[in-house]
Amino acid sequence: MLDDSNTRSGSMSPLSLFERYVTPSLQALREGMIWLIPCLMISSFVLFVACIGEFVYGYRTGLVSQFYNIHGVIARYFPLLMTATISYVMAMQWRLPRPPIALISLVLLLIVGEVLPEEQTVLTFNIIMAIVTPLYAVPLIAFLLKFDSLKLTRSESAGQLVKESLNMVFPAIITAAVVLVVDYLIFTTLSSISFLNYLSVDYANEPTLFGMLFAALNSILWFFGIHGYYALLPLVDLLQEASNLNYSTVLAGGAGQYHMNLSFMGAFVFIGGSGATLSLVLALLIFSKQRSLRMIAIASIPIGMINVNEILLFGLPIIFNPRLFLPFFLTPMVNVVVAMFAVSLGLVASPSVSVPFNSPVLVNAWVATGGDWGAVLLQVANVLIGVAIYYPAVKMMNRSSAMKEIKLSALDTVYTRREEEAKILLDDPIAQSLQKEKETRQVERALENLSHIDFCLEYQPQISPLTGKAVGCEALIRAKAQDGELKYPGSFMPWLEKAGLMKDVDLWVLKKAVRDIRMLHNQAFTFR
Repeated sequence: MLDDSNTRSGSMSPLSLFERYVTPSLQALREGMIWLIPCLMISSFVLFVACIGEFVYGYRTGLVSQFYNIHGVIARYFPLLMTATISYVMAMQWRLPRPPIALISLVLLLIVGEVLPEEQTVLTFNIIMAIVTPLYAVPLIAFLLKFDSLKLTRSESAGQLVKESLNMVFPAIITAAVVLVVDYLIFTTLSSISFLNYLSVDYANEPTLFGMLFAALNSILWFFGIHGYYALLPLVDLLQEASNLNYSTVLAGGAGQYHMNLSFMGAFVFIGGSGATLSLVLALLIFSKQRSLRMIAIASIPIGMINVNEILLFGLPIIFNPRLFLPFFLTPMVNVVVAMFAVSLGLVASPSVSVPFNSPVLVNAWVATGGDWGAVLLQVANVLIGVAIYYPAVKMMNRSSAMKEIKLSALDTVYTRREEEAKILLDDPIAQSLQKEKETRQVERALENLSHIDFCLEYQPQISPLTGKAVGCEALIRAKAQDGELKYPGSFMPWLEKAGLMKDVDLWVLKKAVRDIRMLHNQAFTFR
């Protein structure tokens, strides 16, 4: 639960404000993205099958086209999936009913997508809106629900579920109006930022600079959750144009002049996807000491081999993770410089064959250069260089994990999933119910084990320092296992207490002590 004492005093520090408002939102982003991994796996597997099929047949058969269509449908509805997961976690944080909040967020995104213009990079815009909208819409609904004047009913005669649904009507309507205004302002702002039109870099005359610029912009956009490929479509079109020109030149018997093209970027720069994350995968597998990170790396290998890395982007995550931003930013730019140097010197043939961006690693370099094995070696060299660049970040995550040092938990993947989930799910009734059920099962198992042992009392004498004689004794409960081993209270009393049996234990001890004292008195032992 968030502490609001500083708010009441009007003296909240910037760090307190960050932890109160920004941290939960960033945690919601991370958790929502993690929940998307199964969907991403399905989408990536379908794309992998489609790419392999196209490569084997040399063209898109009907079945291959169907796989591409399936991938396209998932990509088209991906923003809806994203906003549903983020809003679900946000609802948990703000103690709101989760299914209706997720559904309301979906409806809000559908309304925004229908009302606003469809031109420009629609998918990129929808992804931005899918991330941004629930971050402010869910807290707004929580705020509006506090006003009794906006509630349709206070009666629970029809049930709590009906009451919650009815009382969410007016807050949802008001929130929808606010979302339309805010998202429209965001849309117009993004539409007015046409920075690509001001770029004067030429892929033909300044290929290295053009490639570094493209790689840098792509990494920056992806770091903020914006699909770099779609956001940079004008530059992608230029790179595709260069691929076509290079192919035509080589086909006419000349040497490839347009080294900087889309095949170059796919084969030598974005190896494993944006940020050249195949290098990150290898760095995690070799150097990471955190089992969870290694498991994510292993899961990302199959689709990473076709330059798809959403599992890393959303699963580690790389998005909003400052620990990985620098290598994620630098690695593809270094790849541009190294590959362009090798191609310019003639060590590797200029990529002249247009290959799909999702062609398998190693194969794409060989095909793009017309069968040049030097291109394969260059790709391997770039991967190893990338491992060296990612290594310090992986080492830093290992060190932070070992030290358990957490400053801004929402921005740090070292903040373990269990700690994060415990913080988010602390007030979740379902989580509490599951935890209670788990504890009940543990108590039942412990009581089952205790049913096979016998309880007894040990009497600790109290000796008078003056006479040296026993003047009293203290009755102490013990238990004897079937093998005769004596068990002390610490091994069974906590379970009896959790089971609510302490009154029964007290009564048994009292009766047993009375019987033993009577027996001792009959044998002429008289003391308290």
